Amino acid sequence: MAGPHALRRIDRSYLETIYRLEREMPCVTTSGLADLGAAAASVSGMLKNLASDGYVERGARGGARLTPHGLDERQHAISLELARLVTVLPVARRVRRR
Repeated sequence: MAGPHALRRIDRSYLETIYRLEREMPCVTTSGLADLGAAAASVSGMLKNLASDGYVERGARGGARLTPHGLDERQHAISLELARLVTVLPVARRVRRR
């Protein structure tokens, strides 16, 4: 059920936001995501794309929920970011000391 394309940074951002909102409210809605600063039409389009790629499932009344695949992808993105930071921080410290 993997998507036909690699996830972009914005896709990963949506997955993370949905994950966080799922912890705070019973149903993550298009309007709830739009309240964070995106146009409702943009949010709706993104959710449609994420759903067609198997990352989220759409519920009644425009709700969205991460699928197991979406949760795995979110965790993978966090691991990649952590690996990047572990690599970049020591270099940044050395550059700052010069």
